[in-house]
Amino acid sequence: MADRPSVLIVGAGIGGLTAAIALRARGIPSRSAAPAPRTSGTALANNTTAVLRALGIRIGLGDAETGSPIVCVNRDNLMATLRDACGDTPIHCGTEAVSVDIGGERPAIRCADGRVLSGDVVIGADGVGSVVPAAFVGQDGSRIPFLSKWGRGAVTFLGDTAHAVEDGYVLATALDKNSDPVVALRLYADVRRKRTRMLVGYARRLSRIEQSDSSVVQSVRNHVVSRAPNRILTMQAKTLRLDLEAPV
Repeated sequence: MADRPSVLIVGAGIGGLTAAIALRARGIPSRSAAPAPRTSGTALANNTTAVLRALGIRIGLGDAETGSPIVCVNRDNLMATLRDACGDTPIHCGTEAVSVDIGGERPAIRCADGRVLSGDVVIGADGVGSVVPAAFVGQDGSRIPFLSKWGRGAVTFLGDTAHAVEDGYVLATALDKNSDPVVALRLYADVRRKRTRMLVGYARRLSRIEQSDSSVVQSVRNHVVSRAPNRILTMQAKTLRLDLEAPV
């Protein structure tokens, strides 16, 4: 495609930077506006590290059966790696978005310092409390279990941590395959809504087993895990695996 949309990413965390890297790999220009970074540790599951590896970012040692590891990393180190992979993509750190305007010719964000930034596409990647969902659901999107809308016009958002890494990859692929950004964003939303429901449901079921107060459940759980820990992890990894060849 001759004309590529310019993408403004609100947030430069794990998801926002992954989106920037994936967009750059497809020749789609982007820039990120983000508040000051925070320090913490985080765990990356197989499906997350698989996406990063597809973008040329190798973290941890590969697993013979799943191809990608489950790793715990220092967030600062991970963020530094992702920022390096962004290359010449502009990242405006210390820039906090306070509102989103979707009524103009191009969507735009208003920053806490008074600046207004715009793009052909705006992606909310600023985590819990993001101002982006509020622009089209009319309330704090973080308090709604599953949003019925993932965007409006040329505005959408992505999730946090593991979900967001996949989101960024799929979103970049959708924009790469469709000349109309709005069509691309709705395709992305349809695909990710279904998978996110699956991932959240899987996590909840697993959590109930892991944290059960039932002595019977605890006994069965401990017996199974102690007998075949590697097999269980491999099954889990295959269940969560994203088709990177045809994500949309």
